[in-house]
Amino acid sequence: MVTRPPAVIVLIYQSYRDPLFQNLMLEYLRTIVKSQGVQFHLITFEQSHYALTNHEIRREKALLKKEGIIWFPQSYRGGKFILIKKVIEITNVVMLVGRLKYQYGVQLIFSFANIAASMGIFCSRLFSIPMLVYCYEPHSDYLVELGIWKKSSLKYRISKFIEMYAGKNADYVLASTKYVIDLLYSIEAKGKVIRAPVSVNENSFVFKPEGREQIRSKYNVRDRRVLLYLGKFGYLYYNEEISQLCRTLFEHIKSMFFLIVTSNDKSRIQKMFRDVGLPIDSYAITGNLSYDEVKDYISAADIGLSGVPPTPAQKYRSPTKVAEYLLCGLPYITCKGVSEDDVYAMENNVGVVLKSFNKEDVMENIVNINILLSEEKESLRNRCRKVGIEYRGMTNVDKLLEKVFNEVIHSSKVS
Repeated sequence: MVTRPPAVIVLIYQSYRDPLFQNLMLEYLRTIVKSQGVQFHLITFEQSHYALTNHEIRREKALLKKEGIIWFPQSYRGGKFILIKKVIEITNVVMLVGRLKYQYGVQLIFSFANIAASMGIFCSRLFSIPMLVYCYEPHSDYLVELGIWKKSSLKYRISKFIEMYAGKNADYVLASTKYVIDLLYSIEAKGKVIRAPVSVNENSFVFKPEGREQIRSKYNVRDRRVLLYLGKFGYLYYNEEISQLCRTLFEHIKSMFFLIVTSNDKSRIQKMFRDVGLPIDSYAITGNLSYDEVKDYISAADIGLSGVPPTPAQKYRSPTKVAEYLLCGLPYITCKGVSEDDVYAMENNVGVVLKSFNKEDVMENIVNINILLSEEKESLRNRCRKVGIEYRGMTNVDKLLEKVFNEVIHSSKVS
């Protein structure tokens, strides 16, 4: 008699091609398939920005199935009448989860971040399936603090209630920072709460000397000091403030060059840099990179930039880019109160912590930035990577996830 592998639903409110899935969650799934022998039923929400053709979807489904992952892409619904559209999305997910539960006897729902957890908790309670949340953060508070939502709005109040309900009632919560753990304890979370910063694969993200040479040659910046910004502008991140920070550094640190890698509109970012008076030969802006190209660009830089504004709730976040910087041996600039990145930067001398990106706050740290830029490269890279493995190495989270999966599957078999 052939025994069917334990079934686990993975619920992620990102697209299949989103770097957060490709560089993070997919790595975890592959590790767990090998170590636990489970079969994953992957639910993603496909946005037009990351659209695949029908042929590509069929190809990826076939490849994933060979790895023990069955993929169910859903349509992302944005724009007007957002609450109605979210109800439709949740309804579709509930129906799909119900079908999978009936067909495969699903033993766990594995949700990534709060929006997915908000959907998952309905399914968890409705179908009596344990739920694990990874990267739990109070996302609705970010949107209020950054002026995207109003605290009095219906969508904030609904989102906040469901987020808190999910955090309080999930069976397992892997929290991004110690501050998230404190938050969960304050609302008397019922499940197991475990600290697990968002991490990346330390065996994949490494310094690449040939990549450094290639990229620095490409942009003709062989002898210049290169700051890399790898990320978005606006929404949950700084916007014009990034170009203003670059202008301040350009004025006060010799031979600076700014390498910007973003999915935002290139022409808009170029205008932003022109408007602050940066010479055209002091920066380069490029679009999305492949998985391997990202490591080349990080290796080419001398310091990285994290663009998260220092509003109160940002202590709950865990920016992936800082993990990628550190594991490739790159120090970083961040703001005070963002994740635990500020603490690790100061305690381990792997970064510079600013109060904000305002000129006067940047000027207070020009000397510290210069010191890191002037340090002997090999010893600095080794220090950054060592801290990165300890703080944000994927192996740490792999072990935690494997423990949870083993616990859930074992208890299910016993019962």
